Amino acid sequence: LYTATLTLIDRKIHRIPVIDPISHDFLFLITHKRILKFLYLYIYDLPQPHFIHQTLDELKIGTYDNIVMVCIFMLVL
Repeated sequence: LYTATLTLIDRKIHRIPVIDPISHDFLFLITHKRILKFLYLYIYDLPQPHFIHQTLDELKIGTYDNIVMVCIFMLVL
């Protein structure tokens, strides 16, 4: 699945034929839409990395210090 996705993106193609290696018969096409549908249907059945359940702050991604906030009612000069 990962290799097929990379091939679709890298080669800028829309469909990849899947061929039976023994009989060389055409089986089906892999498309962006089919990959997205598969992920939508089976995302919770696939193994997930441990960091997927951590917040961005816990992963030390982004800036969380010295942040200035501006609200709608504040006068900005």
